Amino acid sequence: MENPMAPQPITLNYLEPLHFRPVVMPVRTFEELYRLLLEVPKSKHGAPGIGVHLRDQEGNVLSIGLTEGGWLVLFDDAKHTLMAFSVGDRNAVGEITVRFHQQEQLPRRHLLPVEDALQAVRCWLETGKLSDTVTWEMQPY
Repeated sequence: MENPMAPQPITLNYLEPLHFRPVVMPVRTFEELYRLLLEVPKSKHGAPGIGVHLRDQEGNVLSIGLTEGGWLVLFDDAKHTLMAFSVGDRNAVGEITVRFHQQEQLPRRHLLPVEDALQAVRCWLETGKLSDTVTWEMQPY
C-alpha cells in the first residue's frame, strides 16, 4: 500500500524538554511523523506535557499537546483569524499544563484519546483539512 504524501513539506518543531533546545525537522508522511512523535522525549510524571507544532508552507499550524492523559490538537490558521481546539469530554473539569514555547494551562476538555488525536493529525497532514471525526471548538482571534 502506498503512503499518501503530505501535499507539501510539513515542519515539525518543539522544545526539547530537558535543555529547552529547539528541534526542527521536515516531515512528509504520517508514518514518519508517527515515528518522530514516539521519539519526542516524554515528560516525567507530574511535569507539563510536551507541545509540538506542525507548520505547512502557508504558515498554518497544527499543534499537538502530548500528555499522560491523552493528546490535544490545536489548529491556528496562517492569517490568525481562527483557532480550533479539539474537544474530547465536554464535561471534563480542570486544566492541564502543556509546554509549547512556554507553559500553557488549557482546559482538560480539549484532551482526546491518543488514537483520535492521531487520526486528526493524519487527516490534516494528508489533506490540509481538519478531521470531521473530531469535534472542534472554534475561537476567533
